[in-house]
Amino acid sequence: MRGLVAFCDVLGYSSFLENNDPQRCIDIANLARHSASILKTTLSASTKQSLLQSGKSEKQCYFDRAIRELDWIDVSDSTLFFMPYEIVTPQNARNWASDQTGRIACFFIYLTQFAHSMLSHGFPIRGGVVEGEFIALKGTNQFAGRSIVIAHKIEERLKLAGVRVVLPELPANDGCVYNEIDAAHRKSPLHFFSNQELGHQLLLSYNIPTDYQGKTEHGHLLDPSGLQKPEDPRQYLVEKFSQYKKTMNTRSWSILDATERFYRFAWSNGSGISPKQHVERLQNSYSESDTAADCVTRESAPPA
Repeated sequence: MRGLVAFCDVLGYSSFLENNDPQRCIDIANLARHSASILKTTLSASTKQSLLQSGKSEKQCYFDRAIRELDWIDVSDSTLFFMPYEIVTPQNARNWASDQTGRIACFFIYLTQFAHSMLSHGFPIRGGVVEGEFIALKGTNQFAGRSIVIAHKIEERLKLAGVRVVLPELPANDGCVYNEIDAAHRKSPLHFFSNQELGHQLLLSYNIPTDYQGKTEHGHLLDPSGLQKPEDPRQYLVEKFSQYKKTMNTRSWSILDATERFYRFAWSNGSGISPKQHVERLQNSYSESDTAADCVTRESAPPA
């Protein structure tokens, strides 16, 4: 399948395991993951409530239908998230790339809230997001695909707590004439999304510090500016990075400093729109569309 893949990893997890009783580690980690996992339900429930208050039906809840496609696999301190795109068919090929915008927005809204929830529980995370082909079998925790490897490498190179989104390179124009289905496969919904208003609101351009020869790379990070700002950002980050007796070494302080600089940049330059407001805006943009249901209904198998 083709879609979005995010590989997220908890910073300081080895120190957390080293300095705490095994059972306490399991209990704390399970609590944090449980709180993060119910975000999917919480965001959908909030949107449904708003719809009912406005006299509309739950069936009109675009976000609820789209977010059902999001899933994840936990492996120790790492989480692999994935959001499949619709399968390209003769009926949707012409507008296929633009029709994935809602799914991408839902994925990014959730990841932004997930990162915030984990940090609030004392588990700062870093993550990498890419678009590509993959296989992920939830029941067996099996997954495969080059895109997963790339997302992991992007995550490993980050020298701050945040989620980086890497736009794919578009195929060169080779002069060939493609049918609508093949042409759709050559398009990038993520590129289309990044140039739309939603993309500008959910993604933040930034000079990202990396572990690659100590260099910074210009790219995109999920925008956390709409999340609640602590009274003392520095104190808050120090508390969360060192929570549960985690040891702070030179590298930990370096990552914390870079994270603080990014958050301060986001609060000054980001959209300031909260995840809940993003959901409501996304819902409003689809609520009057006769084809909203079609935009989020993925075929169970490709056409014969």
